[in-house]
Amino acid sequence: MRRWLLSYNSQDLGLMQSLEAALRRKDSEAHVYLLCTQERTGWWLLAAVARE
Repeated sequence: MRRWLLSYNSQDLGLMQSLEAALRRKDSEAHVYLLCTQERTGWWLLAAVARE
């Protein structure tokens, strides 16, 4: 299974959702994680990325 981590600025949410949909169409088994750069940083971020 492919895993994608898409990091983006909140202003680009629509664009990233379109990219996520395109990735899912190409590979229905892919796991896509959208990470808004305005989310908290630090240990929480590292833990979230590690889980995904």
